[in-house]
Amino acid sequence: MTYYTKKDLAQKFKIADTTVYRTLKACDLSTARRKYTVEEMTIFGMMVERRRKE
Repeated sequence: MTYYTKKDLAQKFKIADTTVYRTLKACDLSTARRKYTVEEMTIFGMMVERRRKE
C-alpha cells in the first residue's frame, strides 16, 4: 500500500506546509498522523483544487 507524508502532499500539490495543515483540517483528516492513504490523498487533492478556484 502506498502512503503519503505531509511533505509529499506539499510537494505534489505545490503548496506550503501551513496550507497542508489547513487543508487536512478542512478534509476532516488528522493532522497528527504521519502518513496518509491514496484515498485520503485524493480527497485532499480535490479540496486543494476547490480552494484554488475560490
